[in-house]
Amino acid sequence: MLKNFNLSLVLAGVMGGAFAAPSAGVIPINTIQDLEHINSNLAGHYVLMKNLNLTGVKFMPIGSAQNQFTGYFDGGGHTLSNLTINVSKTNATGLFASVGEGAVIENLNLSNANVTGWVSTGILTGVNAGAINHVRISGNVTGDINTGGLVGANNVGKISYCSANVSVTANGNFAGGLVGGNSEGTIDHSFAIATVEDPNGNHVGGLVGDNYNGVISQSYAEGAVSGIDDVGGLSGGNDMGELSNAFANVSVNATGDFVGGLTGDNIESGNISNAYSLGHVSGGGIVGGLVGYSEGGVINAYWDLDTSGQEKSGGGVGESDLAMQNQNTYENWDFKTVWQMQKYPLLRN
Repeated sequence: MLKNFNLSLVLAGVMGGAFAAPSAGVIPINTIQDLEHINSNLAGHYVLMKNLNLTGVKFMPIGSAQNQFTGYFDGGGHTLSNLTINVSKTNATGLFASVGEGAVIENLNLSNANVTGWVSTGILTGVNAGAINHVRISGNVTGDINTGGLVGANNVGKISYCSANVSVTANGNFAGGLVGGNSEGTIDHSFAIATVEDPNGNHVGGLVGDNYNGVISQSYAEGAVSGIDDVGGLSGGNDMGELSNAFANVSVNATGDFVGGLTGDNIESGNISNAYSLGHVSGGGIVGGLVGYSEGGVINAYWDLDTSGQEKSGGGVGESDLAMQNQNTYENWDFKTVWQMQKYPLLRN
């Protein structure tokens, strides 16, 4: 399976390495109480010293929508397991409610989490304007508008080398396996293996619900997504955004318009390059194998005619499944440093 190959790279390379004791001025986290005590200093420098099991703990988000975490949190490669958060009518829900500009969270695992919130909900954070690096999550997340496996709303934030193996259930617009809404944010070297269900919402994607003026590169999605309009395997919509060196192997099922194997729409000055999709695509209106509807540029991008069940697309080139397994199909792709061929092209990082 594709996911086993790339997941093994993440497990072996992203979280590896030795971990030293914190230096002076750094606050160690050894207990659940220490973790909760971050609320007393949201600008502090913290290091998680050991794995923590949060079974049976009614955990409340660190900070709030108004009081953002602005410090530095180093997970040290350790795991927080069985995090459970259940709040209603609350804006910004996750382990950290909201991560502000200048904040950094990295080297952390969140295993078997269950997070339920309202507007802007994610397992790690509801809203991100900081930097999130080398974070892996698994579990379930439920919310309304802006619901994502890792982050609900990535607003000008940067996400690098992160992964999500999740089930996402939303009851509003902007739902994604990694991020609900990516607004002027950057996502690179990341992936989601996800089931994303948003039966009453628009902008639903395997990686992100919507990419508004954001940049997504060297990332991919696998799994299944469902929604109404603007539904895609990687991104529900790409509005003035950039999608490059990316792929989706996602079953896409929508009841409305603008549905595609990679993205539902590619509008305004949106650009797609060096990308492909494999999943089956179905919708109730405007549907495409790669892109449902496009006003922007689509360059060196492909979809599988056989696996998608779609002969047309708003952009890109349709190829047979056999051709999709041939490196020569992919014009001007970097197979030295970015891609490598297995059965289909896979990202090296």
